[in-house]
Amino acid sequence: MFTAVLSSVTNAALTALLTFFISEYALSLFIPTPAAKGLSVFFAATAFIAVCLFTSRSGKRRLFALRGEKEFLERMRNLYLCTDDEIGDIFRRLFDELHICARIDGRRMRFEGKTLFAALYPETLSANDLSVILRAYGNNTVVISSSFSDGAVSFAKEKGARLIDGASFGRFIDNIGLLPPASANARKKSFSEIVRPLFHKRSGKKLLFYAAVLAVFSSMTFYPVYYVVCATVFAVYGLIALFFGERDNVCRTDEALEDLFKKS
Repeated sequence: MFTAVLSSVTNAALTALLTFFISEYALSLFIPTPAAKGLSVFFAATAFIAVCLFTSRSGKRRLFALRGEKEFLERMRNLYLCTDDEIGDIFRRLFDELHICARIDGRRMRFEGKTLFAALYPETLSANDLSVILRAYGNNTVVISSSFSDGAVSFAKEKGARLIDGASFGRFIDNIGLLPPASANARKKSFSEIVRPLFHKRSGKKLLFYAAVLAVFSSMTFYPVYYVVCATVFAVYGLIALFFGERDNVCRTDEALEDLFKKS
């Protein structure tokens, strides 16, 4: 609930801020500055209320989606904590459901001329970890894990191995009813898990665009202090998110999973 409200208010605040700056500059060309500021405040407030009302219409649906996503992530954490025997049992039931004859040896599966290794560890799989797996089972092995480092992704491309994101696999087996249930006492998120989504490379590009717009307007006004301050905040935030934020380094496609488990 708090996340949905925060997102709605943040979007409304950014819209109101840009509306104020743009309307103030445009109106000051035709009417006295005090009147321009007053009308700009009115337009900004109107924009803020309009965006809040518009986003609140889908707020309930978004809240249910967030709750469902939270439960799914908790179930995925339980999947990553499964033992080798539990992982093997999940894949045994999966292959039975898909009517595929497979040889299961711990986390390694052989079927239809394919080799699959289900790493599915909570930690990010590094290039060194991937190298050990490929040396043991061959470069044609398909590896599933929670996430992969940039080095692991580059190494997989070099060796011709295929990587499948754990979340895609989780949704795939969830549709069949094989994803482990959520714990009765859900683990609380750490501070880093809460803050990390706020620094995403996609949001960094958006914030840099906002900074550029405000910088342009700062050069067109006689008192650009608040333009410059806001542009600087957006630029710093955007650069941090762009260079240090998370990005999706593995393609999440249902087609890849369907192709993997497709009978020859």
